[in-house]
Amino acid sequence: MVILSLRTGWISEKNILRIRLLGPLEIENSGQYLTLTAPRERAVLSLLLLEANRTVSIEQLVEAIWGESPPATVRAQMQICISAIRRSLTRIGASNVVETRPPGYQLCVAPEAFDTHSFDALAREGAVALQDNRLSAAETALTGALDLWAGPLLADIDNDVVESHRVSLADRRLALVEELHAIKLQRGATVEVIAALRILVTQNPLCESLHAQLMEALILAGRQTDALTVYRRAARLLKDELGIQPCRRLVTLMEQILDDGRASESTYAHGATWASTRLS
Repeated sequence: MVILSLRTGWISEKNILRIRLLGPLEIENSGQYLTLTAPRERAVLSLLLLEANRTVSIEQLVEAIWGESPPATVRAQMQICISAIRRSLTRIGASNVVETRPPGYQLCVAPEAFDTHSFDALAREGAVALQDNRLSAAETALTGALDLWAGPLLADIDNDVVESHRVSLADRRLALVEELHAIKLQRGATVEVIAALRILVTQNPLCESLHAQLMEALILAGRQTDALTVYRRAARLLKDELGIQPCRRLVTLMEQILDDGRASESTYAHGATWASTRLS
């Protein structure tokens, strides 16, 4: 992996730049790590990283950092901030990465340097394998994508723009987790999936799809009573916290369990009547 500067072209492959956004911000180049302690510099760099290889206007940066009440010296402060970021990058051998590109700045880095790029590539690989019903390959790819996750996106950056990206990516991650669990259920790893889903449901108590998947796993394990308990908890939470009824998927699973139970009771009652008649 190498970095690309619009001014100088490809930098020597001896310089291997790695940018980790999945978790706390970390930038490494050939064993040297970027150190930025000023919160504002870290926030500006994060915004440029999220829009890598696209120009971010000064106005966008100002609004994201200062909101609707920037100081009178905001442009000078932004220039000081960008200069500090450039110096820090140069110290780890990654000079000329932040370019001045009217009406703002652009961070020029090969996409392959980002862990988010690898995350996306593995997620796509998993989706294709799943579409082709190659369950083992899909499981390997999705596991690889999720293994890159060291925490929420840019976990140590407090910024509204970053937070919107963070929420979106967290939703994508959760969808991949559900896909992976669905694959594992097909491959018979019911006990493992139930244990993992119990933790996820605790962490995401209002996520209906996780409750539903936990119910499905418990049904597959023959634990219908436990599955009904999951349904009742989910229904209570949704009513108390959001004032809504459970989704159709949850209701359908609950009805399926109750219908199966009534069918079993009917069969048992019919058998008991037949035996009683025979004995008399």
